[in-house]
Amino acid sequence: MIPNPPSKLNKRFLRAQRILDSAAQLLERWGYSRVTIDDIAKHSGVGKGTVYLHWPNRETLFMAVLQRELVQAIENLAPTLREHPEELLLHRLVRHFWLAANRRPLIRAVFVQDFETLGRLTTAGDPKLVAEQYEAFEAYVEVLKKARLLRADLTGMEVMYIYRATITGFFMAESLVPGQFQPDVERKADLLASVFQRTFEIPDPPPPAALKAIAPQIATLIRKIAEAKQAMVYGSGSNQ
Repeated sequence: MIPNPPSKLNKRFLRAQRILDSAAQLLERWGYSRVTIDDIAKHSGVGKGTVYLHWPNRETLFMAVLQRELVQAIENLAPTLREHPEELLLHRLVRHFWLAANRRPLIRAVFVQDFETLGRLTTAGDPKLVAEQYEAFEAYVEVLKKARLLRADLTGMEVMYIYRATITGFFMAESLVPGQFQPDVERKADLLASVFQRTFEIPDPPPPAALKAIAPQIATLIRKIAEAKQAMVYGSGSNQ
């Protein structure tokens, strides 16, 4: 039996994936300032014009690479969140994110402001997407507060600020503290989770029923973030 030929849409998608893979590898290897569209086209086996069919410029392409890294991290975590609602608690999500970032050098580069790797991408970004992410995080905090799983005396904005400052501090400390005085990655993740648990969460063990009740709301918020990032990865150009 002769298999059906792949559709044009599927070919475009696979081609976009190949270009993104090449861009990610070169960005990690050479850094933002050294990688050109010509390099990416050659590495992915397409013409330079083909790259521009998907993304209008180099910065947009590299931003798509970063957003795809985050989308993949979310997708990898999704099954765990569905099967284990307790992993939706703030300190558990922070632990998962820390470990995911340590496995993905480009996400890590964002947090440590690695200008050599990311160049102007360290400060660039879609303001609308950034605002959506912050709003989703604030909504997540409010869901936890209403379920009495988080302190009620802090606003979502305040929690977000402390979250970003703390997790960035943990990343930056790795270049400041001599290696022999650092715990391993798993232990660092445990310590970071403990900081968030002791700082933000209610001391009493969370009731399983409360976690089960809020799981669909949080899953919806996480899905919205992933969908917004997914749209930024491919945009309208990938369908041309």
